[in-house]
Amino acid sequence: MSAPTPGAQAAGAQTSGAPSPGAQTAGAQSSGAPAPGASGVQTSGAPAADAQTAGGRAESTFVVSEFTPTEWKSEVQTGLPTGTVLMRKDFTGDIDGWAQTMFCYSFDEQRGGTYVAIESFTGGIGGHAGTCNIAHSATTKGTDRTDEFLLIVPGSGTDALQGISGSGRIVIDPDGTHHLLLAYTLDPPD
Repeated sequence: MSAPTPGAQAAGAQTSGAPSPGAQTAGAQSSGAPAPGASGVQTSGAPAADAQTAGGRAESTFVVSEFTPTEWKSEVQTGLPTGTVLMRKDFTGDIDGWAQTMFCYSFDEQRGGTYVAIESFTGGIGGHAGTCNIAHSATTKGTDRTDEFLLIVPGSGTDALQGISGSGRIVIDPDGTHHLLLAYTLDPPD
């Protein structure tokens, strides 16, 4: 099995190996609002807030600036090849910073497959600076994206992101531009 090339992943193109971290049906548009029912993201506005809670919606574009397949090979052979890739992603917009990403997949180009990833993000979300983890997964047959899941890992926030929670989704424009959309709340520290 050959691994995807870094340039292809960064541009959102699919090559042999792992699925794109944000594959989506060709022609889909990013309007800034996630599709109804997507990963628990509210589509009727920002999360409710009270005097003790801050939050809102945040959107960014991102590029994969480093893409390194690992040497890990499963001893168990299944119907699809499996693998792990380490990535660096750079975010620009309401989510501004970078993340180290561990990306695990079971996928081939003919049948598609599923990935699951965990990101360690450092930077700002909605003007709040700190670190947190973001977990996400999706299934694809090549250009579609189904069974999506994306959340900010509860308890992972530090500094001004302490108490952050939320959900979101990844969207890819027809031109290959990747977006991360989040709906989040920031609870005050205990």
